[in-house]
Amino acid sequence: MKRFFTLLLAAMMVLSAFAITIMDVAAATTSAEADVDELYLSDITPTSWKMLDGCTPGYNVYYEDGTPLLLAGVTYDKGLSTHPGGGFDAEFVYDISGYDYTTFTAIVGKTDRYVAALPGSVTSFHVYVDGALADEIIDLVAGQTYTFNVNVDGASELKLVTGGGSDNITCDGSVWANAKLSYDKVDPVVPPVEDGKALYLSDTRPKSATAFSGPFYDVNEQGEALLLDGTTYEKGIWTHPMPDREAELIYDVSGFDYTTFYAVVGKEQKYVNALPGSRLTFRVYVDGELADEVVDLVAGETHVFKIDITGASELKLATGCGSDNITCDGSIWANAKLCYDKVDPEDPPVDPPVDPPVDPPVDPPVDPPIDPPVDPEDPPVEPGKALYLSDTRPKSATAFSGPFYDVNEQGEELLLDGYSYEKGIWTHPMPGKEAESIYDISGYDYTVFYAIVGKEEKYVNALPGSLLTFRVYVDGVLADEVVDLVAGETHVFKVDITDASELKLVTGCGSDNITCDGSIWADAKLTTDADHCAEHVWGEGRVVKAPTCAEVGQMKYQCTNCIGDKTEEIPVVPHTPGSWGIGEQASCTEAGTKVQKCTECGEVVDTTVWDAKGHTPGTWLTTKNPTCTEAGKKEQTCQTCGTVLEEEEIPATGHFFGDWGVVDGQQVRVCECGEQEFKSGCASLVSVDGVTMMLLTTGMVTFLLSKKKRQEK
Repeated sequence: MKRFFTLLLAAMMVLSAFAITIMDVAAATTSAEADVDELYLSDITPTSWKMLDGCTPGYNVYYEDGTPLLLAGVTYDKGLSTHPGGGFDAEFVYDISGYDYTTFTAIVGKTDRYVAALPGSVTSFHVYVDGALADEIIDLVAGQTYTFNVNVDGASELKLVTGGGSDNITCDGSVWANAKLSYDKVDPVVPPVEDGKALYLSDTRPKSATAFSGPFYDVNEQGEALLLDGTTYEKGIWTHPMPDREAELIYDVSGFDYTTFYAVVGKEQKYVNALPGSRLTFRVYVDGELADEVVDLVAGETHVFKIDITGASELKLATGCGSDNITCDGSIWANAKLCYDKVDPEDPPVDPPVDPPVDPPVDPPVDPPIDPPVDPEDPPVEPGKALYLSDTRPKSATAFSGPFYDVNEQGEELLLDGYSYEKGIWTHPMPGKEAESIYDISGYDYTVFYAIVGKEEKYVNALPGSLLTFRVYVDGVLADEVVDLVAGETHVFKVDITDASELKLVTGCGSDNITCDGSIWADAKLTTDADHCAEHVWGEGRVVKAPTCAEVGQMKYQCTNCIGDKTEEIPVVPHTPGSWGIGEQASCTEAGTKVQKCTECGEVVDTTVWDAKGHTPGTWLTTKNPTCTEAGKKEQTCQTCGTVLEEEEIPATGHFFGDWGVVDGQQVRVCECGEQEFKSGCASLVSVDGVTMMLLTTGMVTFLLSKKKRQEK
């Protein structure tokens, strides 16, 4: 019996030591996890997520096709990709209660492929900590980025929300680049600043930015050098407002000890050339208070800001359209910087007055004189030859921008529906202000006006599906029109001008009232024959309908001597196989299929078998608990389909009696299940192996002694 007690004590000590070891291992694991300096959210699983139907989030890759994360021209190895849908936001929700990180950081924006598809569209990003909004950026413009730096010290839940923005456009594939938890609040975007050196704002990033287009840093929207009033600047910020929607940049300057904000502002040179005399407004706010402004700055002029920011926390730069409410306002904050003094010897002296004269010179008239002198550069017209209108000049012309002849507003070739034209007129209307060109044709004997019209290719790419209207008037009477022509489509005018004196070409915004309407009158010309000539001489053909995998295309040819044309078919093109996707989902026991579809038409071009996945054993679960007298049962199921893979019996536990007691003169003890065991007498001493000892009250020892005694009987 002494040996039995010795073995029992040893077993209890081993169990105790094992429990202590388990707790130590758990503590060591928690400590090791907490010692990681930073944790990328793409490396852990969210507790829940939500995005477009049928899509799953992308972790460290773009969700749609597994390509790298690309944001504002920068490729990121770590991050999350998602896409909100019409009427609902995309979400990531994380349980961070098991961590002791203090900061969440991420760089957010619309992925570059959607920026290219729809520049100027907007997306919103929000960060919630324990259900409360911690930070957000509303209507972040495509091509811009915003950096979140949010305190999560002691938080239990982190929620990242991506919304479609106020434009309600769903083309919002978005990236949370380098989304991570860490221990500090260092902003990786701001480079270190040497003491005594100025900080150019184009070398850091605002905490929020809104604009019709931009901002762009150290270059304009086309990636060219910043040109302001004839001077090229290496440093600065380019941005573009809209009527009733100023462009804003807000900077957190609380971490610096600079004393002065400095910038030279004005309209970019190309916009001055396109619309001289137009106006802009620039304002600077310090901690929410207006510090300085220049209102209705005339295109071609500049203004210098030198603002005291000593002890300031926030700097806001606002750019707005002037009182003329014209949107052609690509603008520059040249050499925008924070510095330590208010007189920078490197800056040119400021001799002109800060504000423009009270009575500035009258803007030149928009329209040229009604009867300008004959342009000696107009080439003579040979009898029988067509006269391209871009080789002469109208007697009057009005437009938001233009007209430009044989080139667009940037001096580039005319591109319409995928075809380049050597001859034509480029112009741009505005809502409520149509573009018009009026020609005196009384001195000619042409009989037909001919042109192919539509939206310029770059504006089609910027806003597909938008609408335009074109009209042709002969001697003041509407001769032909196309209303709400969809961007990407073209229309051909063939208008009789026999004996006419005046021809007017009108370009207007469509019923959608969108201003993104750079437009082309391609091959606009006067001819002497409507449909035929002695012998057609066909020019270079142009594709009017591109062939697809399913439909033939069309190639159109124009006669160089008249306005006759012909159309020929272009054969269908082969299918373009895309990446493999799921046809039928494979199950644990049944094979599925993978399909390869054409990227153009979506037709399945190849199919392959996807083997059954096989069962994935899950954890063992008890389905029937054992009792004192009956065995229990446990089973293992497949994690995927729930099929029971294996079953095992759990042995009955046997009775587990409590302490002995006395009932009606008998000693009795009761099992947890209610079973009773009796023995005669009331003695509290028990004799075992000739040794008399007191009955122990510990449940386990009592059970063992009673069991030993039963065995002896």
